[in-house]
Amino acid sequence: MKGGMTRHMGRGAGHLAPLLFLALLLCLSLPAPVQAQGLGFGGNFDGQHFYLLRGETTPEDADIYVTVSNAGDTPVTVNITTPNLPLQVELLLPTQNLTLEPGESQKLNVAIMVGQEATPGDYTLTVAAAVVPSGPGIHIGVGGQSRATLTILGEAGTVVIRALDSKGEPFPATIGVYKEIAGNLSLVYPLQWSSLETKLAPGDYLARALYEGVTVTEEEFSLAADERKEIDLVCYSPCLTNFTLSPVYSPEGALTSAWIACSIINLLQPVDNVSVTLKVSAENRVLDRVPLLSRDTLDKGETANGSCSYSPAQGWQKGRTYRFVLELNVGGEPYYQSLAKELTPAGMPGGVNWAIIGGIIAAVVVVAVVVYLVRRRRPKKA
Repeated sequence: MKGGMTRHMGRGAGHLAPLLFLALLLCLSLPAPVQAQGLGFGGNFDGQHFYLLRGETTPEDADIYVTVSNAGDTPVTVNITTPNLPLQVELLLPTQNLTLEPGESQKLNVAIMVGQEATPGDYTLTVAAAVVPSGPGIHIGVGGQSRATLTILGEAGTVVIRALDSKGEPFPATIGVYKEIAGNLSLVYPLQWSSLETKLAPGDYLARALYEGVTVTEEEFSLAADERKEIDLVCYSPCLTNFTLSPVYSPEGALTSAWIACSIINLLQPVDNVSVTLKVSAENRVLDRVPLLSRDTLDKGETANGSCSYSPAQGWQKGRTYRFVLELNVGGEPYYQSLAKELTPAGMPGGVNWAIIGGIIAAVVVVAVVVYLVRRRRPKKA
């Protein structure tokens, strides 16, 4: 009996041992207490575009900053870094380590310093914040980053642009600076409200004022090194927009006509007797004035469209440059005119394309010579 009991208890202990071993492993594998911290990271540094010359530093009174806040329930130590800076560029901060109590926030001013040997170009600047682990347990990595763009200029001029109404008062428009790159207009300086001042590399630009996404007025300008230029964009309402010039060609590739279209939008108070005239000129001589549209009254927020197909009465002249300008009249008086668009015909309607004909003649001559040589080399029959 004892033997049987002993054997039974032995089998029970054998089943219990693996369970005890698994329980021990489970206890050992339980994680230590997890410490989670909440870090807030913001400020106006993020998303900005800075333009600096070599050897230049942002002004001392420039309000550029990041903010760090502790959204957790325990004190945290935060490490501030500026990773992957370009050569000869420094981001200056008042500190790289700070301790924040729960709910506390700190503002850190940022200065950008560019060395004399910096390479001109566009770069990304990063300010990063990360919580420094402290105490026992597993820590969840908490941090954030703010990024800005820096354009280093080898040489530059300064431009000041203001949006004004016809009386010289500030106009509620956003201003952008654009440059033609690979045939397309590209924004080279972020949109600013009502006025802007910035440094730009020497070159040709377009200043544009927009009201609720509509181009109110624009002006081309050139800027030289060390030049300071001030531009007043006089904004009109109603305003011209969507001015397009589309050449129309024959199957032979000659210019036959030009399709011109535009819109006028009234942004402010109602106006009476509104019209648009197309002025066409060449070699500083006005060729035609063509009415595009006319409205007795244009209410606030209303849009009117006009278009026409144009061909000179004397026909297109090859190599001659034609300039197209829209003239906006309000109340029967000249009010505003657009920037000019140009068109230079490359061929005449019904004209002879001597390049193509010459190529055909040359091909025929080559074929004739080859046939002649083949026949000469062919052996005669006996």
